[in-house]
Amino acid sequence: MVDLVIRVYEIVTVALPFLLIYFIFNRDRKKSLKGFIPYLIFIIYIYKVLNVTGSGAIYEGMRRNFKISSDQINLILFSQSNVSLLGIIGLILPIPIGFLCLHFMKTNKKKFNLSLGIIYLFLLFLGVVFSLVKGGSIIGHSLNIVMFIPFGFLLPYLWENTNNLMSVTIYSFFFSLVIELSQLLNARATDVDDLLMNTLGGIIGFIIFKMYCKIKSRSNKEMINSKPSPAIYIGAMFLGKFLLYDWMVLLKLFYDF
Repeated sequence: MVDLVIRVYEIVTVALPFLLIYFIFNRDRKKSLKGFIPYLIFIIYIYKVLNVTGSGAIYEGMRRNFKISSDQINLILFSQSNVSLLGIIGLILPIPIGFLCLHFMKTNKKKFNLSLGIIYLFLLFLGVVFSLVKGGSIIGHSLNIVMFIPFGFLLPYLWENTNNLMSVTIYSFFFSLVIELSQLLNARATDVDDLLMNTLGGIIGFIIFKMYCKIKSRSNKEMINSKPSPAIYIGAMFLGKFLLYDWMVLLKLFYDF
């Protein structure tokens, strides 16, 4: 029961800021439950990322007197794990292969584009498996890539102005950076490897999105374009948890200690 209450509390701190901003800036638009589903998926996704990564909150930093150890920070790529060159190649190859596939998808034949898209997803799967088998202790790197693939897909899906590689890369990098820095408050490690892998995952997600557009013949005009920019939504959701989430308060209420 206590775990459930804490989980709901955490979800509310992330979801409420998004919902407030969405309905304030889009109150003059026609709304439907079906049209809001993609945003609901985005909210759940951001919540899960913050939850799985253990993003920090200000109250955790206060309880630790904001003490940060140099051991918590790693700024050297692949220095703290037994990662082989073959594993790294397996993780990076899906990106050039993906752009090569996009180059050949310049056709109106949906069956061809669909086949190429399926082949790419299969090669992506093989690349992750290859990395896990040949990459030493690279499972964390693979998971960090996979975790940010939905981010790279949903961002341009929901906001037309992020429908380019530069925007998705920047958003992926800075969202990951904010999470990594916040982890210093709860005694977790901040690792440049995670930052790189998350960014690569966002790029792969963007590639998959562009393939989706070519398969569905989806134009920019058909894209959802909610106001304001995604930076406001993502920042608000992160700050919601950062400033409002303190699980120790609930434990004190339940157990009186």
